[in-house]
Amino acid sequence: MSQIAYSYEEAGEQFSVSKDMIRRAVDKGDLIPRYIGRLPRISHQDLMDWFEALPTEPRA
Repeated sequence: MSQIAYSYEEAGEQFSVSKDMIRRAVDKGDLIPRYIGRLPRISHQDLMDWFEALPTEPRA
């Protein structure tokens, strides 16, 4: 079975970005964490949806 949820650090590693970038996406409401006890996790599907919604061109 493949991984279905990620910590902020693991989510960042999937796209070679920092956990702070993931945290900012959560703060903006772009990613919604689920909690296992007190541990926030980002679902694989939410992470892929977030990625697909990112711009296709770099910022000017």
